[in-house]
Amino acid sequence: MTHDPQTMIRFARALAITSQLYQTRMNALLAPHDLTIAQFGLLNHLAHGPSDGEPIADIARAVEVNQPAVTKIVQKFDRLGWLHITGSGRGRRVRLNDTGFGALGRVHESLGPDYGRLLGSWTPGDLDAFSGYLERLAQGYDANRL
Repeated sequence: MTHDPQTMIRFARALAITSQLYQTRMNALLAPHDLTIAQFGLLNHLAHGPSDGEPIADIARAVEVNQPAVTKIVQKFDRLGWLHITGSGRGRRVRLNDTGFGALGRVHESLGPDYGRLLGSWTPGDLDAFSGYLERLAQGYDANRL
């Protein structure tokens, strides 16, 4: 489908502004939890990963963070007791354990009031529809990675 160039420019501008505002806000909201956006993203990824865990290389590809950085994050989460790690070397698999799920739940819970202020005037239908569009956009980006 061909889209109007001005509409595409409007979309790109809105996405760029939203992305910057989101990053700034999340950095501030995650700081009390000693988490970065990349760490939060990895934590969320692990929460939806396979029950037998994933190799670090697969996690790095999925969250688009380089493998040494993912290894460092995994080491931090392991020190915090949030992970179940099996195997060794290239066969090592990582998954979130109950303590990690609890930590992620507390982070999400702490974000609730901010989301409430941000989205308080939205109807449930608006939020549901917008969430669907965001999921569709994420799927498009995922299917067309650079």
